[in-house]
Amino acid sequence: MLLTGIWKLSQFEAHARGGQVKKPIAYSLLRHASEGPVGRALFECVIRDLQLSSGVVRTTYANRFTDVNELVLAVLKRDYTPAYPIEAHDWAASDCLASYEFATVLFEAFPRSTLTASDISFQLICARNASTQEEFVFEDNGRALQYVKPPFVLPLARPAPRFRVVNQILRRRAIGRARKVACVVRPWLKECPESISTGEWEISRVSLIHPVALAALAREPRFRTAIHSVFSPLSAEVDLIRTMNIFNRCYFSDEEIARGAAAVFRSLRPGGLWIAGRTTEERRVVQNCVTVYCKDPGRFRQVAELNGGCDIADIVAALDPAGLAAAGQMAGRKL
Repeated sequence: MLLTGIWKLSQFEAHARGGQVKKPIAYSLLRHASEGPVGRALFECVIRDLQLSSGVVRTTYANRFTDVNELVLAVLKRDYTPAYPIEAHDWAASDCLASYEFATVLFEAFPRSTLTASDISFQLICARNASTQEEFVFEDNGRALQYVKPPFVLPLARPAPRFRVVNQILRRRAIGRARKVACVVRPWLKECPESISTGEWEISRVSLIHPVALAALAREPRFRTAIHSVFSPLSAEVDLIRTMNIFNRCYFSDEEIARGAAAVFRSLRPGGLWIAGRTTEERRVVQNCVTVYCKDPGRFRQVAELNGGCDIADIVAALDPAGLAAAGQMAGRKL
């Protein structure tokens, strides 16, 4: 059997009217995302299918971390006055929708605060050949994620189902061609505008930021984005860092998670808060398992938890106190 896909907006609209969209969707359709019902549904369907070459997925839906936000606000209100300008960062923010929802409640309680949503990338690169109707979709590091050749939409970063023989053959051929197309795309990654034509390929960018969050960035100066790796300390210390659904053992080794935790430690002011957590699902029950840590000299101290706490508590507890203490700290004081 053949597994075809959705590569035109009209196809998506027809499938969406019929209920759940089950076919693979071309990532390039993200250019049609908007705050409207169809544009938002399109974005969320595409993102649900998106898996980066690292294996990290980008799941999105509204009000995902409501209970986490309530817990964090309770801790903040206990320790800070409303006039304090809290500087918060949401690492591995994915499409930034959950970041914006957190920013909304944070700004209401602490009007002088800021929130920066960060990730290693907020875009994909599309290379389309108008004459052959082929399209390759790349991460902005040049790694190929998807190949579109109507009527097929094929993932390149993960295998095709075993029983889809034709899809497997097309995917293998596409992977070989993707390397050649990547050589054309890479020179333009840092310099090209929204779109540019080079030879037979038209190269364009599509945003991975949720349309609701994208609109908020345009009107709310306290809400910002930045490119940042969770394994790198910030250039200046901040009051709060949230890391939801990124320091997971299915993504990273314990050693890598410890390195990320050390980066968090070095990025926080003394007394700053780290919200570490993961969303779990068991027997169709979804819950956020979160631990709130405070930065003390040479260690993290637990100050609150939700649903039993995060599942990397053993790694955090085993962090080398001497190494953490050696990390440069600036004097800080709560108001």
